[in-house]
Amino acid sequence: MPDNHLPSLVRRLHEELASAPSLDEATKADLRDLAGDLERLAGGPGPESSHTLRGRLNEGVERFEASHPGVAKALANLIDALALYGL
Repeated sequence: MPDNHLPSLVRRLHEELASAPSLDEATKADLRDLAGDLERLAGGPGPESSHTLRGRLNEGVERFEASHPGVAKALANLIDALALYGL
């Protein structure tokens, strides 16, 4: 898998957030925090386990599946990328 795969998926999440004006600011902030955690994980191991991160991503997929399918898809792609990395 290309080394830039995870960062490109995080960029896609940022794009989805920018194009989802109906998300409230608190939700956008939560998703930006999650994206930041993923960026740190891509840079090397950190304090948060990938297991916890996957759980947060799964919650996001469930939360946004109906209301914001683009955001849900971006989160699901990140879950797949973590699995491919073995995280």
